Amino acid sequence: MPDIIKKAFLTDEKIKIGAKSLNEKISYEDSVKNSKLEADRLLAEAQKKADDMIKEAEKRSKDIEEKAKKAGYLKGVESSQKDWNVKLETLDALTASLKHHLDLSIEDLSVPFLALSISMMKEIIFSEIDEVSISNKINRALEMVSASKKIVIHLSKDVPEEVIDRIKAHEGIQIITEQNYGKGDLKVEADFGTLDLRLEAQIKLFEELIKKSFGSK
Repeated sequence: MPDIIKKAFLTDEKIKIGAKSLNEKISYEDSVKNSKLEADRLLAEAQKKADDMIKEAEKRSKDIEEKAKKAGYLKGVESSQKDWNVKLETLDALTASLKHHLDLSIEDLSVPFLALSISMMKEIIFSEIDEVSISNKINRALEMVSASKKIVIHLSKDVPEEVIDRIKAHEGIQIITEQNYGKGDLKVEADFGTLDLRLEAQIKLFEELIKKSFGSK
């Protein structure tokens, strides 16, 4: 009996011990498996976070680069615009200076040029004073006042008699010889007004026209 009980106890103990060993082995394997799964999960999360951080960093880097390029471009455009503004201001200043000097030059030249023009005008006018030119001048004047009913012609005493005779041949024309008229002077009075063709009057008119062209008074 005691041997049987002892064996039973021994068997029982072995069973217990065996069962305990199996349970412990299963529990350890599960723990290792779970730990590996947890480690894989944490590693995957860490990898994902790392990838996200890299992407975010790359995005920020591109944004910063684009902003830098844009800022640099705008700065370049602004700088270029400033350069052109400076160049335009310089050109305006040069143009104003050139105009000023040109005005001064014209003003300096206007007096001698005016005198030269008047001198040339006198030379041309007086060089053409002869019988033919006086006759042509009278004919042109008569053509201009031909519609007038009353015509009075003032002539210088130097007009040849044959010219006066040709004028008198026209009806309604009165001739007056002026002692103070210079050679070639002529003035015609008509219904609409007076046509002053005296040489000094023409020169004065020409002088006024030249002065007006140069802005002189």
